[in-house]
Amino acid sequence: MNHRRLENVSKPFFVTNFPPDADVKSLWEECDKVGNVVDIYIARKLSKIGKRFAFVRFIKVKDDLLLEQKLRDIWMGSYHLFAYVARFSRDVSNTGGLNKKEKAVSHNSVEYNVVKQVKKLNVHAVANYSSYANVLKGQGVEKTNNGPVPECIL
Repeated sequence: MNHRRLENVSKPFFVTNFPPDADVKSLWEECDKVGNVVDIYIARKLSKIGKRFAFVRFIKVKDDLLLEQKLRDIWMGSYHLFAYVARFSRDVSNTGGLNKKEKAVSHNSVEYNVVKQVKKLNVHAVANYSSYANVLKGQGVEKTNNGPVPECIL
């Protein structure tokens, strides 16, 4: 089965809070009890909170939430699995997820042009302000005459 077809018929789940000595085989055995496992990827890096995490891909998933709940009921020793439906799908192509035609359309799209213009405006807005060092030196401070400044006693 090729990757593109597998991508269309399978559903990935983000799994964490499994034992530090767990490998793909042990995780596969536990997850295969609740559904048809096709692929497991255990990341080498740790999550932001310092825990290991994995992506488990299932096929023939009828109800995402039901399978998610079944995965959360799994215990591996004294570790209780945390599982969520994966937010992002895996990129299997070398083009960054978009083919050449889609990339050309996205660069010419209205959203892309609007984002580009907003970034330009933000760059010019920041360029008009003085740097922190210049303000400390007394240079580049624009003095405005907006009237008297009201006093505030705390």
